[in-house]
Amino acid sequence: MELDDELRVDKAEALGVLVETRGAGHTLAAPGSIARVPPEKAAQRFGTKDAADPLAYGGKPEMVASPERCKAVLDCLGICFFSGLVQDCLEEHLFPGSKGESWMSVYAELVRVATGWPVSKEQLTEIAERILTVEKSMNVLAGITRKDEMPPERFFEPIPGGRSKGMALDREKTSEMLRRHSELHGWDPQSGVPTAETLRRLGLEEIAAKPRAAGHRGSECVKISVNQHATHFSPTENQEVTVTLSAQRRFLHTLSP
Repeated sequence: MELDDELRVDKAEALGVLVETRGAGHTLAAPGSIARVPPEKAAQRFGTKDAADPLAYGGKPEMVASPERCKAVLDCLGICFFSGLVQDCLEEHLFPGSKGESWMSVYAELVRVATGWPVSKEQLTEIAERILTVEKSMNVLAGITRKDEMPPERFFEPIPGGRSKGMALDREKTSEMLRRHSELHGWDPQSGVPTAETLRRLGLEEIAAKPRAAGHRGSECVKISVNQHATHFSPTENQEVTVTLSAQRRFLHTLSP
């Protein structure tokens, strides 16, 4: 966790930092600019006007899950993280009147223009879920549990001074955000472990077959052949696009025979 990650004020930022799969941080799951939306648009996108209130807990899991998927795809496409800050502008230009679900349509359109591959937003969303679930599974198999997603104790203590004096995270409401976030991804709400059904649905049977012994740490736990989990498409006769996950980060490989 970085020194400037103050979790006691903005609840969406707090949840995004806590669930980041590579360790607490604000660059993969924290919602950033989309958290600053008017109440009416927040209700359309995330199911409640509370999502627009940084101090409220309502709607924050939905607000975090959406950019998680988008950032996974951005990484696959090799698009700079900061370009995601203008995705609202792209969305309104290409899909006027949308409710926020069209970000993947924007990325699908960019892929189509650049490669000729007619990928759908549904395919990109599934790819994103596969990436996030593989990363989550690697953490689970390495022994990381739900208690490791909870913040340090001091974040449940009131801020001692300044304009945010007295603010603190509520332990039960923070736990509820984590439970709902897991549910949105098809992971067990209580433990955060990806369910066998979700792993099979995403084509991750190899992970589903591994022992679900959370808390057991060791090299044998994390031997996951992640590069075998690829989705193949043939947009043209002479081109194949393969989406895969490396152990370091995410990549989109375009292969020409």
